[in-house]
Amino acid sequence: MLFLSGMEFRKFSFSSAVFMLFMLSGMAQNELTRIANFGKNPGRLSMYTYVPDSIKGKPLVVVLHGCSETATTCARLTDWNKWAKVYGFAVLYPEQQITNNPNNCFNWFEQGDQQRDLGEPASIASMIQKMHELYLIDTSRIFISGLSAGAAMASIMMSVYPEKFVAGALFAGGPYRAAENVLQARKAMKGQIVKTPQAWGNLVRAQHQQPVKSFPRLAVFQGTEDRIVHPRNADALISQWRNLQADSLIPWTSDSLFGNPSIKRTVYLDSLGIYRLVRYDIRNMGHAIAIDSGTCPCKSGKVGAWAKDRDFNAIFAALDFFGLIPQATNNPIVMNESAAANRYLFSVATTKGSKYYWIISSGEFNRDDQRSSMCGVTNHQPFTIELLETDANGCALPVQRMRIERPY
Repeated sequence: MLFLSGMEFRKFSFSSAVFMLFMLSGMAQNELTRIANFGKNPGRLSMYTYVPDSIKGKPLVVVLHGCSETATTCARLTDWNKWAKVYGFAVLYPEQQITNNPNNCFNWFEQGDQQRDLGEPASIASMIQKMHELYLIDTSRIFISGLSAGAAMASIMMSVYPEKFVAGALFAGGPYRAAENVLQARKAMKGQIVKTPQAWGNLVRAQHQQPVKSFPRLAVFQGTEDRIVHPRNADALISQWRNLQADSLIPWTSDSLFGNPSIKRTVYLDSLGIYRLVRYDIRNMGHAIAIDSGTCPCKSGKVGAWAKDRDFNAIFAALDFFGLIPQATNNPIVMNESAAANRYLFSVATTKGSKYYWIISSGEFNRDDQRSSMCGVTNHQPFTIELLETDANGCALPVQRMRIERPY
């Protein structure tokens, strides 16, 4: 997937690729509704939506496709619509036009498309307002996601409209204003734009006349073998957003997430234990979104040019980070504590055939012995406990979490 502009793409013939793109998108096309007149549209974008029944007062997820994609191909590969129906939220798909960019990339590197109320950001903001007018979506629960150039545009939206979004999930993206022209974009994609955390943060702060009270939370997903958007872009993105946070953030790394050796996750917690930033490094994956295809309830996605099966459902992980997956209540974590020993025993009721994977933030404890209980040492510090259960069929259930604020 090219991350650059039409200027670069004119060196190639793209007509056959575009034809195949629209042929492949047919399966998802009937799910989406096009909204022709949505308000001011200086970026000349198109608006598509997926809105389940009874959406009034529900959240909205804005999904920005990557280069060479359309709204329909993006929806087909990622299955955002499936989860919208299951968990009750609307999906907005802004779509680039080939007349704006022959490779169908959002113009993340153009200065006129990097500012509030100008260009493509202004068009997307108009679409969000239209979603509220049409469906009365909950404007306090708006989230954004994107792949590649779509991720770069999502980074712009979070930077210039921070008050609109609770959180974002960026797949193979980069920091705000990493480039301001095509030549810089080439270097940015290679991870050759180097700045201090403060300098990265100042690029965002410069867009606001008054200090921003709170910036959105952010999840970053990056393939370690990405040859199109170098992983150093994920480093810069985390550096930028960590600098923007009002609270000092404490990193917590799981090198093999819930027993999956392909996934390294680093969580950055604030003083209240909230996951302000999360970074997922997907080993042995190039420029793509990680999916987990299959018949289990928590699996979704379809293998394609920019979607690779890595036994990890990145879209589901993004939904979890957004807080759109209800907390499981049928088999809750139970805690028994021993103040003298400074130890805690966590357990759930044992289910025949299930396996259990525990992680505790205190001491970076990661346990894959698959028992339904775990003992951890807290050192008298607040901590978070996480549990992933897989059932007898090997299907993962939603992750459970417990935050302990005042350990003895």
